[in-house]
Amino acid sequence: MRNRILGILLAILTVVGGLNLVQAVRRHFTSEHRTSAPATTTVDDFSKKWTKNGVYLDRTFPVSDGQMLVVDVQHADVEVTTGATDQAHLTVKVNASSESRAREIFDHMRFEAFQDGDRIVLRSKPTDDWEWNGRFSIDVLAQIPQRFDLDVSSTHGDVALESVDGTVTLNTTHGDVDAERIAGPSIRMESTHGEIHANALLADELAVQTTHGDISVGSIRSSLFRVFTTHSDIDIAELEGAGELQTTHGDVSAGILKNGGLQIQTTHGDVEIALPADVVASVDFRGERVDLSSVFSFDGVREKDHAKGNLNGGGQALTVSTTFGEVSVHSR
Repeated sequence: MRNRILGILLAILTVVGGLNLVQAVRRHFTSEHRTSAPATTTVDDFSKKWTKNGVYLDRTFPVSDGQMLVVDVQHADVEVTTGATDQAHLTVKVNASSESRAREIFDHMRFEAFQDGDRIVLRSKPTDDWEWNGRFSIDVLAQIPQRFDLDVSSTHGDVALESVDGTVTLNTTHGDVDAERIAGPSIRMESTHGEIHANALLADELAVQTTHGDISVGSIRSSLFRVFTTHSDIDIAELEGAGELQTTHGDVSAGILKNGGLQIQTTHGDVEIALPADVVASVDFRGERVDLSSVFSFDGVREKDHAKGNLNGGGQALTVSTTFGEVSVHSR
């Protein structure tokens, strides 16, 4: 009987010892795993956070009014927001079907951000040995002061800009360009196979150009401007200054506040312009049909397909022509 009791006690002690051993081993490996995990991951001076939505890259630089942001990226949408701040905050986001795919795209793009004197630069330098396949998106967001110069370039992506005061260049291919209010010495907005839209453009010199895309602007005030597209329409609600509106295979609509010398031209499209009743201009209107409102005091030659002469005594030249289309001139 005593031997039987001793055997039971030995079995119990063996089981308890085994449990203690298992728990000790578990604590050891759990502790080792926790200590080996890194707290943060950094690549190329960016703080990088992995999420199910892709890769985020953040970089912040101290800046002051009047400095410049340069963005030169590929296959990316770019959005620039402005406000009362003394920092330039740059963010890059990559979305793909998986985290590993997003990381592969990011590594291929080789983004870098740095400060070079008064310039804040964000650019990508894609490797040559990589194929663009699969679905993904790259979004670049820049937050800067409202008084800042800009030089933004992208390919196969849209460019969007909030209100800014400064010298501005926006350029993309196969993407749209959208802006709120831009005021500065020089403004250039360019795209190919994309539309260009803006609320207001105020500049000494202005160039807006695209191909196979409409151009629409709420207000243009410029000492010298050129607005050009092909196979698309131009719509300028308010226009003041000297310059040219030109398209092919598209309509042109413009509300002219003050004529500083203007040429409007299209082929295979109609032209509609609105003028103040008291506008002074030396005009030459030509099209398949020319409709000049009788509200204007006109002195000159008027035929079905053209009108040439002076409005209210004459002034700066105002030339409108279309090859296959009508010209309509009425008062604002």
